[in-house]
Amino acid sequence: MKTLRRWQSFSRLRASRTWKCAVPTPQLPILLFTRKSPELAGIVRDYENRKPLRRAELVLTRVDDPRITSHAVADDQGGFRFENLAAGCYDLRISRPGYLPAQVKTLLVPHENSVAVDVPMSRDDKKLIVCQ
Repeated sequence: MKTLRRWQSFSRLRASRTWKCAVPTPQLPILLFTRKSPELAGIVRDYENRKPLRRAELVLTRVDDPRITSHAVADDQGGFRFENLAAGCYDLRISRPGYLPAQVKTLLVPHENSVAVDVPMSRDDKKLIVCQ
């Protein structure tokens, strides 16, 4: 008889499209696991004075498939972030007017963690002389 009542209770809940367990269960702690996708974040800095460089342009390219690229621009504190990356190896290219281009090759982004990178950039001391 108890089994029939449980089944009827479950059937009523199922018919109302509310999926709750009608069978009494012991109270168990509920653990919520949020799976966060890997990301690559960091700061672009001046090599000499270590100050953050704002508005540097960054291009992230997957090593095994160069067609897959992501673009970002550093914020006012030199910070950047590439989110929702697939795990794998990436190349990072950084450019900014007045600085030599920088490149970080073969960055490994694992499944479980995020990666932080501090990228120094050197000034381009070449002067452009305009002759008339």
